[in-house]
Amino acid sequence: MVGEAVEPQENRREPHIVLQSGPERRFRATVGCNQIIGRYDLDGDALSFDGAASTMMACPTPLGALEGQLRDVLSATRRFRLEEQTLLLLDAEGRALAGLGTVYLR
Repeated sequence: MVGEAVEPQENRREPHIVLQSGPERRFRATVGCNQIIGRYDLDGDALSFDGAASTMMACPTPLGALEGQLRDVLSATRRFRLEEQTLLLLDAEGRALAGLGTVYLR
C-alpha cells in the first residue's frame, strides 16, 4: 500500500483508520466498503492490531482488492513511525507497509 494512494470512491465512505485511545484501545478501519474493527496494542513504537472482525459485503473493484491489502497490512504491522503528518505502519524488520495521512480528532 505504500506509494499507492487510496482514493475515496463515489457514494462510499472515505478510507480511514481510527485509533481510539483509552484502556481498551480499539480501532476501526475501512477502504470504503466493509468496516473492520478490533483492538490494537501500543508500547513505545511497537504497534500491533488484533481481533479484527468485519462486515462481509461484496465490494466492487477496486475496493475488494484494497480491503485485502488493508487486512494484510494490519496483520503484519509490528511498529510505527511518525514522519511529519504521516503515520508509517512497519513490519517486524522495520519496512514500511503503509503510509497514512494523520488527522487528530477531539
